[in-house]
Amino acid sequence: MPRSIALLAALALGLAALPMAARALPDTGTRLGLGLTRADSAAASTAARELYQRDDIPAGAAAAWNNPKSRNHGTIKVMEVFTQAGMPCRKMQYEFFLYRRAGDRSYVETLCRTPEGAWKIMP
Repeated sequence: MPRSIALLAALALGLAALPMAARALPDTGTRLGLGLTRADSAAASTAARELYQRDDIPAGAAAAWNNPKSRNHGTIKVMEVFTQAGMPCRKMQYEFFLYRRAGDRSYVETLCRTPEGAWKIMP
């Protein structure tokens, strides 16, 4: 997974997967080169958590986020719900529509809940 996608995925997980030095960056969304503001990142993270943390989430469920101030918005969709190595997992699709950028950005990642209860991005 390219570093910029890995960092974006970490945003969706509430920055938990980033090393401490990266968490302290003044504006991670800008550093990713996506044009996301902190408010964009927070809204996308909240929408993603509302999906992947639900035990009863069906494939096809989706959530949207919107930031009227930046005019950026996006959708997050659960593409697949499955178990891997005894862990509940979700294959998630993220789409970002950026006001000041031509075209949208999207990627897919797999998240699994470890026995300790933490959600991790899987390779």
